[in-house]
Amino acid sequence: MERKEVLVYFYVGVLILGAIFAIYLFNLQLTGFAVFQQNTQSGFDEGVYSNTLYNGSAVVLNSSANTTTGTYTSKVFDANESVTWNNLTWRGQGNLSFEVRSCSATCSNESFTTANLNNLNLSSRYFQYRILFAADSNLTTFLETVSLDYTAPAPPPAPVNVTVTLYKPSGTLTS
Repeated sequence: MERKEVLVYFYVGVLILGAIFAIYLFNLQLTGFAVFQQNTQSGFDEGVYSNTLYNGSAVVLNSSANTTTGTYTSKVFDANESVTWNNLTWRGQGNLSFEVRSCSATCSNESFTTANLNNLNLSSRYFQYRILFAADSNLTTFLETVSLDYTAPAPPPAPVNVTVTLYKPSGTLTS
């Protein structure tokens, strides 16, 4: 290894150690970011189907019910603290309409409303969505996956202990 390469690795190592030391020294804490995802039958089965069902790969209208509309209501997502719900992204096709609600309690009395799924900007502990399915003569209406991301607030900074020592002045006062 040449001397230049050794110096490059040394400086990179010093930068990494400096960053770790700064995080420790200043007690930096990053804001949390998390995602709830539903993309399996067990995940979707935590919600409520109405004229819809999970067909092994997606939520679809229940064709045996001879209906052209249905709903799927998700479980209530619990972030365990008040968070900012950011985006709801999904993969599927057909005539799907989303409604959401965010709640400070268990989401039993709040109404669903339409929202911009790419910028929810809702603050609460709980979140729930509902999807309205409508048959489409040109496409099979289905929903494969839903992802919901949120940002948790940064924890408050840790208290810092400070010691103050007062000294009695000595000497003679002159004017």
